Amino acid sequence: MLRKMEWEIHTLLAGPFARAAALGSQSKKNMRWDALLGGGAYDDYRAARAVLVDYNWAMRREYGMSRFEDRTRDLVLAHWPAIDALALALLKSETLEHDAAYAIVAPLLDNNWRP
Repeated sequence: MLRKMEWEIHTLLAGPFARAAALGSQSKKNMRWDALLGGGAYDDYRAARAVLVDYNWAMRREYGMSRFEDRTRDLVLAHWPAIDALALALLKSETLEHDAAYAIVAPLLDNNWRP
């Protein structure tokens, strides 16, 4: 359950961090600010904070959002070709079913990638 909560937080932050990367940010500090203040990120961060509250309760330890922001940043930058290919496909069709999206990104992900 904890692993699912971690990935839920990363998934919620992935959009804002991908947007920050697309705007040219790469440093931890700049990506955090660009992700946080970028258009539409408020709801993503609010949902991520809600999951983080439950995660901290389950862990009986207090983790901050920066722990997840740093990992999300690393994931976004490491898998940028897959994110970019998916974004281009979404620009063409606006929606993609899971299988179509996976077919686009799977060849671009390394063998060690695990959700």
